[in-house]
Amino acid sequence: IDHLATTAYKTAGAATATMLGHADQITSMEFSRDGMHILTASNDGTARIWKNGDLIQLLRAHPAGGRTVAAWLGASDFIATAGSDGVVKIWDAASGQLAAQRLLHGEGVFDLVWSEISGEIVSTGVREKVVGWNVSDGTTRTIFESPNSKNTFLWSKLDPRSGEVIILIASTTSNNTRLFSSLKKRLRSLGAVDYIINSIAISTTRPEIAIGADSGEILIIESADGRVKQRFVAHVGAVSDLAWSADDSYLVSGGADAMLHVYSRDKQGMLSSSPSRVLSGHKAAIRSVALLGHDRVISASIDGSAKEWSISRGLDLNTYSHGGSLSVLAVAKDQIQIATGARNGTAMVWNSQSVFLKRVFEPVTNADYNEEPPLIADEELVRAADGGIAIWNLKNGTKRLLPGEPGVVSQIAVLAASGQDVSALAAE
Repeated sequence: IDHLATTAYKTAGAATATMLGHADQITSMEFSRDGMHILTASNDGTARIWKNGDLIQLLRAHPAGGRTVAAWLGASDFIATAGSDGVVKIWDAASGQLAAQRLLHGEGVFDLVWSEISGEIVSTGVREKVVGWNVSDGTTRTIFESPNSKNTFLWSKLDPRSGEVIILIASTTSNNTRLFSSLKKRLRSLGAVDYIINSIAISTTRPEIAIGADSGEILIIESADGRVKQRFVAHVGAVSDLAWSADDSYLVSGGADAMLHVYSRDKQGMLSSSPSRVLSGHKAAIRSVALLGHDRVISASIDGSAKEWSISRGLDLNTYSHGGSLSVLAVAKDQIQIATGARNGTAMVWNSQSVFLKRVFEPVTNADYNEEPPLIADEELVRAADGGIAIWNLKNGTKRLLPGEPGVVSQIAVLAASGQDVSALAAE
C-alpha cells in the first residue's frame, strides 16, 4: 500500500528584524561568533553594528561613493573596516571608538579577511597589492604587489583547512594567474588562462580550489601544484558563487542563469560534470550561496528573494522575500539565523526554522516501510525533509517515530498538518 504524505502548508518567511539606515548598497555582512550582533558595511562609507534589529553603533569610517567593507576580528570585541581611501581601521565594537588606522593601499580596498592563525588583517587592494597587518605588534607587510595594477585582479579567501589566507592573483596583461598564501607567500602559477574569474571556493578537506568563471565554467584546481584537475560548463552565463559542503562530498554553484546546481563526487573523488541536483525557482541571477548543515542551501538573488532548499529532496523549503535586489548573504554559526543585504541599503534577519512556503506531496511507499504502519485515527505516514519517516497526527500536530526507526526526525516540522503553524516543533 502506498501512503501519501501529509500536505505541507507553509507560509512565506517573515523577517525577525529589518535594519534600515544604509544609504547605498550593502557590500559586506557578518554575524558575530555568538550570533548576537550583525556587522554591515555599505558603499555609503559607513559600517554599522546591529542587535535584535536595533542600531547600536554607527561608524562613519570611509568616504561615501566607493566600496567599504568590514569584518569581525575573530571572537574579540574589535572590528576592521576598509574603504576607497585605502585606509584600514580597527574599531572597538562596544564603544565605537577608533583604535588604530593605517594607510595601506593606493587604489582602495576590495576585501578584508581576518587570519586567526597569524593574527593579521589581510587587506586585498582593488588591484595593486595584498597587505597583512599584525594587530598584536602593529607591523605591516606586503604579501603581494603587482607591477601593473591596472591589469591585475585579486581575490582573498580563508583556507578552512590551514587557517591561512589564500590569495588568487589574475593578470590580464601576462595572461597568468597565481596562487599566494599569506603565510608561505607564493604557492604556484596556474599558467595562462582563457577565462575571467568570477568566484572562488576553497575545499574544506582537500587541497583544492573551485573557480567559477564568467564563461559559465567551473574549474577545480590543485592548490599544491596549480594543476587544473577538472573543467566543465556549469551555467549559461557567469558562475556567481560557489560553496563546498563541510565534508567535501559536493559543490554547490549559483549562476547568472538563476539556477543552483549541485555536483557530487564519484568513488574516485572527482566531481561529476553533470549536476546531481538542479534547483530552480529564482526569477533572476543568483548572487550568493551558503550552506545550512549538510542538506540545506541558501541562495540569494537579484530578484529580491533568498530561498532555502533541501538538496537531498530537491525541495524549495522556504522563501525569504526581501524586496530589494540582494547583494550579500550571511549565515550565523547556529545555522538558524540568516541575514540578507540589498543594493538599496536595507538588511533583514530571518529564522530558518520558523518559515514554511508551499504544498509538497511526498509519497512514502512500501520500499521505505515494508509492513502496514500502525496508524490510529487522524494519523498519516509522512517523510521529513531530512529523509526520516514518522507518523503525524493531523488533528493535534504531534508526531511519533515508527517502530524501529532510529534517531529523531529533526525536520519533520517541514511537513505541517492541516495548515497549522508548527514552528514551535522545529526546535524539538
